[in-house]
Amino acid sequence: MYSNRINILGQVHLNPFNSSYLNEYSFSGIAIIILLILFTIIIDTRQCSGSGSIVAACSKQFQSVSRTTWPDVHQTSTSTNPQTLSVTNLHETVVDTSVASSSSTQSQNTLNARETDSFFNNIGQRSIDALTDYKNKQESGGCGLENLGHSCYINSALQCICHIRPFVEIILNLPEQQLLQLPPITSAYRRLLIEMQSILKGSTSAHEVKICISELNRRFAGTDEQDSHEFLAVLIEALHDELMTNYQNSSIGDLMHGTLRSTVKCFACEKETNTDDSFLSLPLPIHRSAAAIFGFDTVKNIFANSMALFGFGIQTDSTLYGCFENLLAEEQLGANGQWFCNTCQKPTDAIKKLDLYQLPRVLILQLKRFTYDLTDDTKITTKIHVEEVLNLGRFVKKDDIDQSTIYDLVAVMAHTGTLTSGHYTTFARHLNNPDWYHYNDWHVHRASFSDAVASDTYVLVYERQH
Repeated sequence: MYSNRINILGQVHLNPFNSSYLNEYSFSGIAIIILLILFTIIIDTRQCSGSGSIVAACSKQFQSVSRTTWPDVHQTSTSTNPQTLSVTNLHETVVDTSVASSSSTQSQNTLNARETDSFFNNIGQRSIDALTDYKNKQESGGCGLENLGHSCYINSALQCICHIRPFVEIILNLPEQQLLQLPPITSAYRRLLIEMQSILKGSTSAHEVKICISELNRRFAGTDEQDSHEFLAVLIEALHDELMTNYQNSSIGDLMHGTLRSTVKCFACEKETNTDDSFLSLPLPIHRSAAAIFGFDTVKNIFANSMALFGFGIQTDSTLYGCFENLLAEEQLGANGQWFCNTCQKPTDAIKKLDLYQLPRVLILQLKRFTYDLTDDTKITTKIHVEEVLNLGRFVKKDDIDQSTIYDLVAVMAHTGTLTSGHYTTFARHLNNPDWYHYNDWHVHRASFSDAVASDTYVLVYERQH
C-alpha cells in the first residue's frame, strides 16, 4: 500500500494536468485556495488596522527581512519613491509608519536594526581593508620597464642596480650644486630612478638611458640581444667616471670596487710577489654538469648509472662557496706558462694564488655560464646552490679584517633559454621590505627567495651587513 501511494503521488507530481485529476479535484481545490486568500487578507487587515493599509503591514514584514538580509548599500540615496527606496530609507519609512505600535517593540526593532547595520558595516569595512592591503602589497613591487625590442638585458641590469639601496642613495642624494649641470648618463639614470620610485604600479621606459649608453658603446646601439652583465658593468663604470671627471669625487668606487690580491711564489728562490687588482664584479667559474654536457635526461641518467658502476661520481650541481674555491685555487705555472722571476732573472716554475684582499660594500658575482671559442658558443646549465646569507671570511687574505665579511643577497639576474635565444629577468628584494619580486620587463610579480635561486642564476648582487 505504501509503495502504491508513492507511485500515485509520483504520477500526480510528474503529470499535474492529468484530466482525471482536474475533474475530481479542480472545483474543491479552487474553492479552498480562494478561502485561504480571503482569510489571509482579513487577518493582515486586522493586524494593520493601526496603520490603515495592507501596504504598511507588508512594509513591516519587509523591514524584518531586510534587517537580516541586506546591509545599507545605498547610504547616499534620498529618494522617497517607494519603487526606488534604498534599504536605509526603507528602514526610516517603516519606523515612521509604526508609531502606533507599542514603544517597547519600536525600541527593540530600532536596536536590532542598528546592531544589524553595525554588523554588516564592520564586515564591509574589513573586506575593504583586506582588499586595500592586498592591492598595496601587489603594487609595492614597484615599477616595471618596457621592452624596447630585445632590451630585456637592459631592463634586467637596471632592475638589479635600482634595488641596491646605497647605490640608489648616492644618485638621488647628489649635492645641489652638482644637480645644476649633471653629465648625460648620470642625468638620464637619475631621472629614471625618480620616475620608477613615483610609479607604484605600472611601467616606464629606459629609452633615454639606452641612448646615452649607446653613444658611449656602440655595441648597445641596435636591437640585438646583448649580455646583461656587460651592460651592467658599462653603466656602473660610466656613472663612476662621469662623477670623477666632473666633480673629482665618486662614492660609487668606494661602494662597489673590491681588491683581489695575486701572490706568485718562485720555486727556485721562494720569493713571493704580490699584485693587487681592483674589481667591480667577480667572475666565478662553474663546472659542467652531466645535464649540461648531454642535455637529455635519458642519456644523462644512463651515463651517470654506468659511471657509478665503476665508482666514478658525476657532479650535477655546485655551491657558491665551491665556485669561490675554484676561483681562488692554486695554479701551477710551469712548462709553457713559466713565471719570469725578477730575482732569478729567468723564467721559473712557480705557484700562483688568488685571495680576496679588500671586500666592497656591494659585491657583484658573475657566474660564468657562457663559453666562447672558435668552434662553438655554449651555455653551462649547472645548477648552483645560492646562499641568501654569504660569509666570505675564510677567503679574505688580509690579517686585520676591520669590516664584516657577511653579505645579504638583494638581487639576482636570471637567464633562461640558450646563448643565442634567451631572456633576462631579475629577482630583487624590495627596498622598503624583505619581500622578493620578479621583474620581467613591464611585468612585476611577488616572488620568493626560492623562486629567485631556482632559475638559471647568472649575476648575484650582495650587500654587506653592518
